[in-house]
Amino acid sequence: MSAEHDLPGEEDERSWGERIGVVADAWSALAQTRLAIFRTELAAKAVLLARGVVAVVIGMGMAIGALLLLAALLAALFAHWFGSVALGILAALAVYAGGAAFAVMAAVKALRGVKPTDFPASTDELRRDWRAVSSSWAAAEPEAEIRAVAPDTVIAPRPPDALGTLREDRVENLEDRYRAGAE
Repeated sequence: MSAEHDLPGEEDERSWGERIGVVADAWSALAQTRLAIFRTELAAKAVLLARGVVAVVIGMGMAIGALLLLAALLAALFAHWFGSVALGILAALAVYAGGAAFAVMAAVKALRGVKPTDFPASTDELRRDWRAVSSSWAAAEPEAEIRAVAPDTVIAPRPPDALGTLREDRVENLEDRYRAGAE
């Protein structure tokens, strides 16, 4: 209890506006403290991030220099083997162009499998969520739903989901659906 509320009966004399003001002041002080803590942590992280970025830039510069030296060494070796500087540089250029072409082909092959708008498991789960929500909104009687399905109708299971489990194609209870997702 704060020092402002030490006297008995003082709480009864305060208006709701004063009480809300006290609570608002407490929340404001708490928010300012949390903001100050966040700013301190953010400043420490910014310094670490800047150091990391500088180190990465220096490392990338060294790696580029190493690749240039490797290209020069390769050109010198080819020049020595072929007896001509021009042929050595041309052979080194051919090796680098071949490596670049191989990398591009591998990238194209890998990126062909990417379908940016195809998320089958997520789409299926969202569809199930929508069915659960819409069925909870419906004011239909349970008997009406039972009468709509013929007695000899069999509900076939859907194909396995991403985890390989078979699930029935049925409308679930909204609460059960979200409890299962939380577990």
